[in-house]
Amino acid sequence: MIHHTFVVAVVGDTHPTRTLCQPNRPHRPSRQTTTGQQCFACSTTAAMEIDPVLWVLMAAIVIGNIVVTFVGARKGWFHWEHCTQHAIGHTTGPHPGILLFTRLVSFLFAATVLIMILVDTPEGQGFKFYTIWNFTLLVVFFFLALSQSIRAALRGYLLSEVAHVSFFDRATFVLFQVCMTMAILVDVVLWTVLYPTAKNKSDESCCEQFINFFSIVVHGINLVLMLVELGLNRMVFVHAHATFIVYWLIAYGVFEWAYVASTGDDPVYFFLDTSKKIAPAWYAGMFALHVVFFYIAFGLTYLKRKCCGIQERQNAEYSYLLSTTESVA
Repeated sequence: MIHHTFVVAVVGDTHPTRTLCQPNRPHRPSRQTTTGQQCFACSTTAAMEIDPVLWVLMAAIVIGNIVVTFVGARKGWFHWEHCTQHAIGHTTGPHPGILLFTRLVSFLFAATVLIMILVDTPEGQGFKFYTIWNFTLLVVFFFLALSQSIRAALRGYLLSEVAHVSFFDRATFVLFQVCMTMAILVDVVLWTVLYPTAKNKSDESCCEQFINFFSIVVHGINLVLMLVELGLNRMVFVHAHATFIVYWLIAYGVFEWAYVASTGDDPVYFFLDTSKKIAPAWYAGMFALHVVFFYIAFGLTYLKRKCCGIQERQNAEYSYLLSTTESVA
């Protein structure tokens, strides 16, 4: 069944003692298996412990990110002039209809897989895993991107190359950068770290949790879909948009802390254990890793634009600034 192969593999659960009974912890029955047998899991009712240094680190990261966002918005670091309907809805390929088709296929495929995963994982348990968060965001992105392509087709692909203040456009623009980054990060971490580690420490049967349809989709095909999108669209990465990657990780961190505090369960991933003295180093490393992978994705888009010879309009920024100034006036 999917339950036995999916929950650990797809989400990259690296906590080897999750199903082992710990001393001084009360037992409680978990959900029934598909065979009708009652299984038991161990949990803790102890209060969630957070290292004081970790509190300081998280507060510094959150405040720092907010400050960068505020200052960047005032100084134009976010370069919304690149967020045009032409960049989002047009293509580097021979015809923008190809981009519309690939977005349609990507959305239908990813949405179908996500629904299958959520249906097979009872009580919303799938959302406690970071992989499912990222795959859900990928589905949302392809929905927005498909909507952009449909709008472009209805307009005969006569799209403005001057940016306007539009939440729809900016959300698509930002989600492309976040999803591209996270697809690379999730896949690289699983196949270069988690899978080799499990293979070396366990027999081949243990590795089956990584080699199944759902795991391959969310840890492999997801990147293929995003690379196709990257190759066909005309969107770029912006340095200051790394702040959105940080906000995304903060959102999951807050959710994980709330989940552990409310359920008494162990953290989903061992490196999220807030009670360990090494926790501040783990958390700092996770934030740094996300920024590193953002710039890996940034480099891919830069190389694509160089290879395709894509040039931005020389007056794009001035047109954008002029339009926003006039709207304010």
